[in-house]
Amino acid sequence: MLNPKSKRSASGARSSRFAEDDADREDSIWSSLNSVAPPVGEAAGNEPPRVRLLRTADLRPSAPRLQDFFPREARPIDRWVAFWDAGRSWPAQALGDLAGEGGRAPGATRLAHAEGDRTFALVHHTVVQGDDGRLLGVLHIEADATDPASADVALTLLERSDHAAVLTGYSSEYREVPRRLQQFCGQGAWRGPALQFLIPQDKPSRAERLRRVAWPRSVEVQVVEASFSRAPGWLAPLLDRVTDSAAFRRLGRAAPPAAIDAPDLPLPPPFADEALAELPERPALERCASAAEVAALAPAARATAVLDACSHAILGGTGETADIEAATRIALQLWGAGARESAPSLPLDELLWQGRERALLAQPLPEHPGLLLVASFDRDDPAFDLRHARWQLAVAWHEID
Repeated sequence: MLNPKSKRSASGARSSRFAEDDADREDSIWSSLNSVAPPVGEAAGNEPPRVRLLRTADLRPSAPRLQDFFPREARPIDRWVAFWDAGRSWPAQALGDLAGEGGRAPGATRLAHAEGDRTFALVHHTVVQGDDGRLLGVLHIEADATDPASADVALTLLERSDHAAVLTGYSSEYREVPRRLQQFCGQGAWRGPALQFLIPQDKPSRAERLRRVAWPRSVEVQVVEASFSRAPGWLAPLLDRVTDSAAFRRLGRAAPPAAIDAPDLPLPPPFADEALAELPERPALERCASAAEVAALAPAARATAVLDACSHAILGGTGETADIEAATRIALQLWGAGARESAPSLPLDELLWQGRERALLAQPLPEHPGLLLVASFDRDDPAFDLRHARWQLAVAWHEID
């Protein structure tokens, strides 16, 4: 039986990740909850102007408990998801964008040594409520993979989470992180969730290298080729993928922005779970994202999305978040009107609506009942052409077929 205690010596050692008798120690090694300015020389804009500070005298500390990042959260957090962003490839404002998906304004906590300016990790964090009502604590961890102590802190936070992912936005992480993971598991078996390495879709060779790595036996590693974007709302579909759910990209119930005219039709309710279970399996999220990107090449396109009209889930989209939500809401209204008048309740006809400023086109895919490719267009743009729009959406469907 594995000894849960660290195999390192007390000098410069990392404390046990799970032993119950370390609980009091973890309470004590991090202290001085202050709001401080970033150290001199750090680039402005990489983090909020003031962050919470946790200090420790340990040279190789254990990470704080996950709950310590949310000391004022009144409700218990049901699940945790942690992203290690060793190369700082995280798009700006990604956590802030989640506020529109039921999240809170993000915070940040710096984990630093008590003496000097050494930082073990900078952790951005927020809380998101899925449409199942449960709270998800989201951690975005900036920690240097070349620093053993920083890597240990990041890996401990991932190990304690319910869902753990490593972003490999630059070429170095897929080499350095596996090395640190081997060292980490050499001190004690991994007891956390499957570790997901998120690889940009345009880096297939990197994915193949990671699949050939001899991982520690205690770790289940998944290499996931994902679609990354700098557009608002980028993180929400990735949360769905990492958590293997569709809780964070479902359409909100708020009315569309007043500046965007919309048809006067009720929004149909999503199908019951039993009815959803009878539908064919939906395409992979990355394929849906690719279809939306190809559709966005149509002239005058403002927003595109792949919408599951049965569950109200947005499986992929491009454009401003408000435009995507308005377009999918209109598509749902039109689809619901057709569903009530047809049998079975999955209309297959093209949906078209033209308002004062926008035009909305939605095409169904017969092989995936209830799935719609939605595009919103600027009617005042001289480049807008309905025939060209139809052709571009038909091309985009090939990304899913």
